[in-house]
This record gives sequence, C-alpha cells and structure tokens, in this order.
Amino acid sequence: PCVHVQRVRGLDDGTVTALLVALRQRAEDLSGEPMLFDLITTAQDFLTDRNTPSGDCMICLCPFDSGLPFMRTECFHSFHRSCFMQYATVAFEEAKRRAAEPVAPWERPPAPPDGTVPCPACRTSVHTPLVAEVGRQLCEETETRPRRR
Repeated sequence: PCVHVQRVRGLDDGTVTALLVALRQRAEDLSGEPMLFDLITTAQDFLTDRNTPSGDCMICLCPFDSGLPFMRTECFHSFHRSCFMQYATVAFEEAKRRAAEPVAPWERPPAPPDGTVPCPACRTSVHTPLVAEVGRQLCEETETRPRRR
C-alpha cells in the first residue's frame, strides 16, 4: 500500500519522516485487511505522543524543550506561556495608551476586538483564556491603583 501525508502544518521534516515510517510499517502489517481507521488511529497516537512544538519560541527565541509550559494560539503558533503573557500585557497597555492619545479618528489605527491581542507571528487576533486573564488583571490593577491629581 502507498501511504503519504499532505499539508502537514507545524511538523518538522524529521517528525513527518518518522510518521510516514510508522504509517507505512502499520500498512504493511495490515496488508490485505481493512486499514483506514487503524492508520488514522496510528497517526493520532503518534502525534499525541509528540505534542510539543519544535523549534524556538518566537518571542524569547529559546527552545521549547527548556521545560517551560507553552501554549498554542488559534492560528497554531506556539509560545512559552510566560512569554505570551508578557507580550499580551504590553499589547494591552499599548492599546490603552493609543486609545488615550488625542488624534483624529481617521489617523487612529483600528482597535483589535475587545479581549484580543495580535499574534506575535502573524498578527491574527488571538483570544484565549490567557489573554482574557491578562486583560482582567490589568483592569484590576487600574481600578486599585491610586489616581493622580
């Protein structure tokens, strides 16, 4: 049987090659028998076992194997959780600062939807529980911070 994969997203070449080897071996073992669901299960188990991003965090440029917890955005980019939280905090503060600037409405860049920040990799609006938590913490800090006169 001929087995190949297409449109692999987020997998490095070594992982794709290892997946193909595992699928081809399983297909060879099941030769002459129904195998579609078995191959799907094999691929799912293979990917679940290797469910960590490869490469480096795009914010701090450190490898993901450093033991720090990581997160994935809706656009499938991965970051260390603490790096993304710091990024989201800065993004929220920057958005608040820009909103307070006295500029003409047509000069102000469009604001992202509430509770979102742009993905550091592709600029897609990211709304995750982590982003909501950062926004909530900033609102609480603003409310409890003494006001200047």
